[in-house]
Amino acid sequence: MKKRELTCRILTALFFITGLTAYAQKPKGVFLQDSLSVGKPINFSLSYLHHPSQDVFFPDSTYDFSPFRFVSETFITTKTQGGKSLDSVVYSLVSYEIDSIQRLRLPVYILGDGDSLKLFGEADSVFFKEMVKDKDLENENLRANLRYSEVNEDIDYPKILYYLLIVLLIAGGFLFLFGNFISIQYRLWLFNRKHREFVVSFKKSTRNPADVAGISQAVISWKKHIEWLEQKPFTSLTTQEILKQMPNERLEDALKEVDSAIYGGVISTQIPFAFHIMFDVASDIFKKQRSIFKEKLNK
Repeated sequence: MKKRELTCRILTALFFITGLTAYAQKPKGVFLQDSLSVGKPINFSLSYLHHPSQDVFFPDSTYDFSPFRFVSETFITTKTQGGKSLDSVVYSLVSYEIDSIQRLRLPVYILGDGDSLKLFGEADSVFFKEMVKDKDLENENLRANLRYSEVNEDIDYPKILYYLLIVLLIAGGFLFLFGNFISIQYRLWLFNRKHREFVVSFKKSTRNPADVAGISQAVISWKKHIEWLEQKPFTSLTTQEILKQMPNERLEDALKEVDSAIYGGVISTQIPFAFHIMFDVASDIFKKQRSIFKEKLNK
């Protein structure tokens, strides 16, 4: 069925349902086609007219649509008019049954106080369209032309297991020979990545040296990185406590500049130089700790 025709059928069904009285209590379920074929999708529209304050739920793919099977669903935007809301969904279903008439009745769920109420509408039916008539099977010419279809060979599971075992043995041998080297390189890569993440974060925070929030974020990022490298609680230390751990005149001047900006609101032209010094200190500590880390891995 063409898309335009399907759309017209959906709109017709919605127009019919919208005309229900304000006291309608049952959902309305209708097939949008009058017949079906084996394995071909057919559309079923389910709608419910209710008070806008009600929470309404429709069956999903986990619901048993027997004798049909679920393919997909399309929800229609809720329409509210005259103190009533109309919720609708169109299901795409398939059937592999050959009953001449097939019926379907779906519920809607009304959410209450900690519970839900299931409401069923009337069942709708659809006719099964036969592709081959019984009289056609009696045709002698047709019977004479029947052929057996070739069937693919069964999967050779022993052969698959054999090749899988070979792959596992090769992989095991590779890991036995090079596993330690790969592990070391991977851990070094993680160590380097941690520093690269700090570099990106620090440079992003220091783009605007007049931004107090950026300066504060840069200091926090710097302390966290030094804390990870040195394995000491630098994030909880004051400037004076940090300088006791890392005596450095240039670092002392730099930290005083950023403290003045953060706590005193004094933004000087030396802030970029302070950031540069802090970055150099972090990079030097990283190089030292990376060498120590690499030595431990190679032991």
